[in-house]
Amino acid sequence: MLRTMMALMVGLFVWGSAWAGAPRQFPVDSQVTTLKAFDGSTMTFGTRVLLLFERNQSFSVAPGLQVRDQSNLLVLPANLVGDMRLRVRVQFDSQGAVWRVWILSAEEIDQS
Repeated sequence: MLRTMMALMVGLFVWGSAWAGAPRQFPVDSQVTTLKAFDGSTMTFGTRVLLLFERNQSFSVAPGLQVRDQSNLLVLPANLVGDMRLRVRVQFDSQGAVWRVWILSAEEIDQS
């Protein structure tokens, strides 16, 4: 029994370690931009995304908005309210609303 538990713990450690260093994979239709402000119902971006907008244009957010931090953990949208300057990847839904946002790490910013 002790050997089984020890083998299980080692296996979980190795499996978890493999995921920890894996780079995030982003959807093909997501774009890199700067998140400048969020007021709870609209997000303002500061650079061009897919020729959809010029500087400082606001978009409504989808009801199922997901925001993920540099560790890929969910961030409550209420924690982002206010003015900011975050490099992000953004994905829009079929209605043109902001659906998913990933806050980029320094390495991901360098790669984009």
